[in-house]
Amino acid sequence: MKKALLSLIILAFYFSANAQTKNSKITKSAKPEIDKLYEKYKDLENITLYTPHGELYANVFININDNDKPISITIHGVSNNKPAISEFISNTIKMKTKQGYKVTKAPHGWGFGTYAEDIEQGLGWVYKEEHSFQLVMKKGKMYFRVDAGCCEEPEKGPRKDGYTWEIETGDSSRQGGNKASNFDF
Repeated sequence: MKKALLSLIILAFYFSANAQTKNSKITKSAKPEIDKLYEKYKDLENITLYTPHGELYANVFININDNDKPISITIHGVSNNKPAISEFISNTIKMKTKQGYKVTKAPHGWGFGTYAEDIEQGLGWVYKEEHSFQLVMKKGKMYFRVDAGCCEEPEKGPRKDGYTWEIETGDSSRQGGNKASNFDF
């Protein structure tokens, strides 16, 4: 009788502990990547980025939907330091690749050199009429976008003060917020 009672207590303890472990695994949900980035950049308007080729100064812009949730985080700058821009963007592309992002849109000639070499060429006058390096990577509903170019801004015309560059990470599932509806075409 004592053995049976002891066995029942052990079984009850085992199943109770096992159930708590399963419940804690279910309730722990990972915070979305865009929310982690939002927490990191929400209080910043400007940042300084350090590369082996020098510093880059950038503005931070956060796009919020009508549910007050972040859609995208954009970091944008202008610099004459072509090697620093190339190095920074190259390292960011490598980081996104390690995070599981896949290239979905790449510039003509992409992949003939290192990322930094490809980007540096794109900052010159090599790629098409836009005179820029444009790349898009995706992972599920998340996207990462790069746009870097030489000396032009669409609204302002030619620039003499440097190369423009921009990186953006966003969540396409949040773009519409509450007012979004499916569009059939």
